[in-house]
Amino acid sequence: MRKASPVRYVSEVAKHARPVLMLLGGVDLRVPPTNGLRYAAALREAGGSCEVRVFPTDSHGLTNPRTEFESFVTVAGFLRRNVMN
Repeated sequence: MRKASPVRYVSEVAKHARPVLMLLGGVDLRVPPTNGLRYAAALREAGGSCEVRVFPTDSHGLTNPRTEFESFVTVAGFLRRNVMN
């Protein structure tokens, strides 16, 4: 399981100096949000850039209508800041 863990490859991601955006469901039972937060912390510690947005009432698929809207806005802002510049 550790071999497949994204945290194992965090230094490889950080060295490419590409920003990462993570959208997490606060009540996700498949991948608990603590896993994503742990990854974000490890990436930052390795010198990478990571933005995290947690949707407290949504689960793995981020399917609540309000979450869908807010996630689109979040992604658009992230792309504007990191791709358009």
